[in-house]
Amino acid sequence: MRVGRLPDSRLHWRMLHRNRRVVCASPQYVSRRGVPRTLDDLARHDCIVLRENDADYALWRFGTEDDPVTVRVDGALTTNDGDVAVDWCRAGRGLVMRSLWQVAPLLDDGSLVRVLPGLPTPRSDIVAVFPEPGPLHRRIGDTIDHLARGLERRLPAIT
Repeated sequence: MRVGRLPDSRLHWRMLHRNRRVVCASPQYVSRRGVPRTLDDLARHDCIVLRENDADYALWRFGTEDDPVTVRVDGALTTNDGDVAVDWCRAGRGLVMRSLWQVAPLLDDGSLVRVLPGLPTPRSDIVAVFPEPGPLHRRIGDTIDHLARGLERRLPAIT
């Protein structure tokens, strides 16, 4: 299972659910610090950065696959745990960029608000990854089918 772009193009994959990352803040944070209106505004905000893999963790990506925009963000808080980053955000400690599948319930219940909603973000799809082409063992295929159906029922549809 992987969320996001595959690092190795030799791998084979199957789409399980379309996903995007979004920038969020708590209502308390935006009432105290204001809402960023442009990408340049991010430089004046506390951004909670997530250290993942070997990527430059302080870069947030916006735009489309054909027209990407990268913004370097800064903040006092860094973690390698997405749940911790979201908890800090909910506590009003800064902005966070997370997968919509993770924060959608918090956006729905008002715990978080989406900021910069008019700016597109690159896709960060949820995929099943396997090393070899061709038919999968039946149990593996059935498991992947089950995961895809479950994600479709539980997660918001992303275009």
